[in-house]
Amino acid sequence: MSITRLTDGIREITLVPADGVPLPPHGAGAHVDVRLDGVGTRSSSLIDWPGDEAGR
Repeated sequence: MSITRLTDGIREITLVPADGVPLPPHGAGAHVDVRLDGVGTRSSSLIDWPGDEAGR
């Protein structure tokens, strides 16, 4: 996993499978819930780049 600061309020979190198995496919509008210490749970959109094995 890596986190890239895009703006003051936006971060890009890249998820990479720890076991080398590709992440499951997701469709348009897919979201994940991310729990942040001291903040709570936030819903984040998933994006996909063709040929990219990471999830963003």
